[in-house]
Amino acid sequence: MKPRGIVLHTVGVLGDTTVKAIDTYHKSLGWSGCGYHRVVRKDGTVETGRALWRTGAHTNGANDTLGICVTGDGDREPWTPAQHAAALALCVEWCRHYGWGAEAVCGHREAPVWLKAKPTSKTCPGKLVDLPAFRAELSLALTKRSPAQG
Repeated sequence: MKPRGIVLHTVGVLGDTTVKAIDTYHKSLGWSGCGYHRVVRKDGTVETGRALWRTGAHTNGANDTLGICVTGDGDREPWTPAQHAAALALCVEWCRHYGWGAEAVCGHREAPVWLKAKPTSKTCPGKLVDLPAFRAELSLALTKRSPAQG
C-alpha cells in the first residue's frame, strides 16, 4: 500500500488499553485484526498494529491511509503529554518518510472532507483534541532538522 496520509483516532473508551485488546475486538467484528497501524498508550508507548505495508481498517472510504489510535476517550479525557508527544513523533517520522506536510494529517472526524471518506458521526480523535493546533505543531516540527540530518 502506498498511503496518502495519516488519520488520528481514539479508542473511545476511558482509560488505557492494548493493541492486543483492540485486535481481539476488531476480530470479533470479522476483521483480520487490529485495523490501526499504531496504538499510542497512556504512557506514550507505541504498539504496532498492522504492518505499514498493509491496508488499514480504520476509516471507511480512506483505508489507504496510516491509522494512529490514541487510547482513552478523547471526548472525555485529554491525551496525556506522553501520548501527545508520541503521536506527534509518529506523524513527524511518517511525514518525513513519505514527503508529506502537516496537511496530510487529519482526525477521523475530518476524513469525510479531507479524504473523501464515508460520512461518520464519530468525533475521533475526540472533542478535546485541537487538530488545527496539532497540525501547527507538526508543521513547526517538520521545519526543524532531524538528528539524522545533522
